[in-house]
Amino acid sequence: MFQIEEQLKMPYLSYVERRGERRGERRGERRGERRGLSRLLRTQLEQRFAPLPAALIERLEQADAEQLLRWGTRLNHAGSLEEVFADGDGQPPSTPEQPRH
Repeated sequence: MFQIEEQLKMPYLSYVERRGERRGERRGERRGERRGLSRLLRTQLEQRFAPLPAALIERLEQADAEQLLRWGTRLNHAGSLEEVFADGDGQPPSTPEQPRH
C-alpha cells in the first residue's frame, strides 16, 4: 500500500515541479529581456547624448521592459534627453540638455 501511495504522489509532484520550472523560465526570460533592452538603450543614449548622469543610468536599470521600449521608440526622434524621458511621471533627467553627437 505504501508503494501505491508514493506512486500517486509522484504525478502531482512532477506537475508542481514542471509548473514551478515554467514560472522560473518565464521570470528569467523577462529579466533577460529587460536587461538586454536596458543595455541597448543605454548604449544608444550614450552615443547620442554622452555622458549620461548616474541618476539616469539608475533609472534605466530599474525600468521594466515596456518602459524601456517606450523610451527606445522616442529616441529616434528626440532632440534631447528630456524628450526621451518625458513620461509625465515627475522624474525628468537631472541634467541639462546635452548636445547631439
